[in-house]
Amino acid sequence: MKTERVRGVRRSCAGLAMGVVVALGCAGSAPVQPPPSRTPAAVATSPPLSSCPAAAGKPVFCLPAEGGQFVVGLPRGHGWERGDWVLLSQAQPGLTAARPVAIAVLVEALADVARVMVLHQTDARLDGAGARKIGKEERPQLGKHVGRVLRGDGGRVQIGVGKADGAVEGDVYTVRSARDANEIVGRVQVKELGDLHAWAVALDGEPAREGQPVVYLRAGDAGLFGAGAPVSILVVNFDPADEQDTREAKAGRGFAKQLANELGNAAAGLQGLTVRYEGSQRVRVDRSDEEGHAEARAIGKRFGAHIVVWGSMRCDKMGCALPRFTVVEPERLERAAYRGNEVRGSFDDAGFTLKGAQPVEPVALAAAILGSVAYDAQRYADARVYLGKALSQGVLQGEDELRGRKSLVHALYTQGQTVAAREQASVLMKRARTAGAARWEQSGRAALARIDFREGKVDAARAHLGAIRQWSEAAGDEGMLGFALHELAVLEARQGRVDGARKQYEKSLELSRRIGDVQGEAATLHQLAVLEAQQGRVDEARKQYEKSLELERRIGNVQGEAATLHELAVLEAQQGRVDEARKQYEKSLEFKRRIGDVEGEAATLHQLAVLEAQQGRVDEARKQYEKSLELKRRIGDVEGEAATLHQLAVLEAQQGRVDEARKQYEKSLELSRRIGDVQGELATRINMAALDFRGRRHNEARQHLEETLERARALRHVEYEARCLDWLGIVDREVGKHASARTRWTAALALYRGLRMPRKVKELEEQLASLPP
Repeated sequence: MKTERVRGVRRSCAGLAMGVVVALGCAGSAPVQPPPSRTPAAVATSPPLSSCPAAAGKPVFCLPAEGGQFVVGLPRGHGWERGDWVLLSQAQPGLTAARPVAIAVLVEALADVARVMVLHQTDARLDGAGARKIGKEERPQLGKHVGRVLRGDGGRVQIGVGKADGAVEGDVYTVRSARDANEIVGRVQVKELGDLHAWAVALDGEPAREGQPVVYLRAGDAGLFGAGAPVSILVVNFDPADEQDTREAKAGRGFAKQLANELGNAAAGLQGLTVRYEGSQRVRVDRSDEEGHAEARAIGKRFGAHIVVWGSMRCDKMGCALPRFTVVEPERLERAAYRGNEVRGSFDDAGFTLKGAQPVEPVALAAAILGSVAYDAQRYADARVYLGKALSQGVLQGEDELRGRKSLVHALYTQGQTVAAREQASVLMKRARTAGAARWEQSGRAALARIDFREGKVDAARAHLGAIRQWSEAAGDEGMLGFALHELAVLEARQGRVDGARKQYEKSLELSRRIGDVQGEAATLHQLAVLEAQQGRVDEARKQYEKSLELERRIGNVQGEAATLHELAVLEAQQGRVDEARKQYEKSLEFKRRIGDVEGEAATLHQLAVLEAQQGRVDEARKQYEKSLELKRRIGDVEGEAATLHQLAVLEAQQGRVDEARKQYEKSLELSRRIGDVQGELATRINMAALDFRGRRHNEARQHLEETLERARALRHVEYEARCLDWLGIVDREVGKHASARTRWTAALALYRGLRMPRKVKELEEQLASLPP
């Protein structure tokens, strides 16, 4: 069974982001500037891509070591042009039809390769995928995720996704530029559904035109905020630098009004958020930051606002605006519908300044503010869009840009867009290196380590984490060192080195407590609880999970809270409290869907399927497993994919389809071995031994179980040890070795009792009673 990790979602290592977009912007990467006119294909020389071998005439997608995204293997005179859509498909073993996994847009056509940008992916493993150009009339075959604008009708727009694709009323889509499909020019929300199309209304941005791409963003009910009082943003006049300059004062009023309008437009469709402009108020800036924030708080209290946006005008031009924002009462913000931590900024917890930025368009500043709120509230779908705008428009400068890019990487990663996340992490490292910001460079390296870990590239992840550890020790950076130790411990635990993992976790925990990193402390307590549970110390595991949960709730970390609720549900299910387990899983699932945590959603769907299977609802279990498997493949979660293939094999075996079960087990085993997941490998070996037993291959079953028992004991995985002993007892009874069966079952019974697994205890007591004296 795959456990949930929470350290990978921490944001405390390098601060929180501010920034993001409204009506226009790039979600996932910086937009490529279009040339003055459309140029014919195959006119430029192709770059050398030694890591992308391909046969001419068989185009495939490649992520070369040199960076970038390419389709290689194009024939001469291929006719591909800038703006064309490219469908990427992965071959399916044993099937002739390939599975569509992504849509890319052609950025530049070269002699025998094409530079592309992935628009949306439904599978993380894109390297080597087959590529073909698709026509404007062809449906993209990615379900509801990608479509085109079919036509406009007044304030409505018809888009090429419908019920048959899985679209539902309320879904929100971003509308992309026809010239550059990575540029977001607006958002629309579905109001009416047909089988193959839908009618939507504009939320913001410019009017949608026929042929423009639309990309799914989020469900309509997944707003920034939960139930409760709306969160209020108040915009006041910007203070002129020269009190006597009437033009500056007029510009300050005009900028504030435009900013309030843009914030209001951008907030359309986000539940629980209101924006207003108050022309009678301003914050004087001819004083210290502390005094300015104090005055902003006083204004906010008088007008009942949660956040006050204010600033100064250094001249009478819009580009001279220097914006700030202040959180009025952080505790009151948490009591409202806001689900994130305190909104933070560049310099202190009260607000931010855009260092050196020249936000000519108020829309760009609105992006920065909403991006901060969206990311901090862990609304990653919205943050992904807004952050892309703020970064692509150059609103974020210096350290603010690095912080924003780090947050964009995390939002993309959480949403399963790993190709774009990897690219942004690489950009973060390069920008940080150029700026001499070594700590931010390590943040980019940490993001690459998480992506590699998810995709099963264990050696690459270990190399990144080793480099972070080495830098942190040399620099004396205890926060980054704690992160590296925690993640290295996760690798140690996965590969069965429990003692090494525990030591690393304990060092990480000590560092987190020393520097007051509450999120890091909660994450490491969670992982220590996982170790305790695996080793049969259930009461201690529960205590650690509850400590972690209390800390996550205290700091408002919804993603961490959801992960820990999931693991507490696992304990409840293990101890036979099925109804309580289901409640915890469903609460965890609700949180994960709200914040867009795809990996977490897949893990909880998997566990809900386990409950369904245990209660005999096989068809429902299969549906949940298949939903989970689809999500895991989409984001490249190899460990999770192996776990779900394992459980699907269990269903096949229970229904007598032994050959199909064996195939699924072998797929699961191959994946577990590839990524070094020792626990997953042992679980599958036990079940494959059970198949041998059912096929009356008793000697093979015994041999596999004895080998697995030895490894489970070395790993100190008590449940797997108990299961091996249980099955060995079954084999012994079948061949008439009753005394040996009694010995095996008695040992297994003691372990099950320690694990508080009443159903297994009852089964073994009955089996022991059935043995002849």
